[in-house]
Amino acid sequence: RRGGRKGGREGGREGGREGSVWSEIGFQGRDPATDFRGMGIFGLMQMVSFAESRPEKARSLLLESEHPRRWFPWAVTGVNVSRFVFELLTEDAVLEERLVEAWREGGREGGKGKGMQVVNEVYADVWETFGRVWVDTDPENVMAFPPIWSEVQRRERRRWRQRRGDESWRLLLEV
Repeated sequence: RRGGRKGGREGGREGGREGSVWSEIGFQGRDPATDFRGMGIFGLMQMVSFAESRPEKARSLLLESEHPRRWFPWAVTGVNVSRFVFELLTEDAVLEERLVEAWREGGREGGKGKGMQVVNEVYADVWETFGRVWVDTDPENVMAFPPIWSEVQRRERRRWRQRRGDESWRLLLEV
């Protein structure tokens, strides 16, 4: 993929799970399921949530992903963001505390939704950080993805460590 749209047909889209049309949003192959790399439905749900909760930002990042020189695979990046959020959930006690608090505030059933809302907000924030760093770095090509993605992860881990003892995380619960 080298920027620009490809796949699909004039005036409409091909249907089905497999087809060249999936490359339009940054999947690497003809079957998008192969790109989820263990994140499965969690990764898909987060992409959908991001597109629904922050449509302008999701759209602008999709357009940025089609840049002729500094393109990146949008959907695969989204799966990477999901994996990173999952890692944050398992390694960061601060984020875990926020989720427990969300579950408590939401009650037995409402807490599940409130907790996922917090997780999806973290996902959207990480995506936005990636977008800013990618554009600010202005890489020569997609081969710059690994070091830029490492930098985004470093920044986000630092941001969460700095929140220890900070009550500002409660703002996430008010979304």
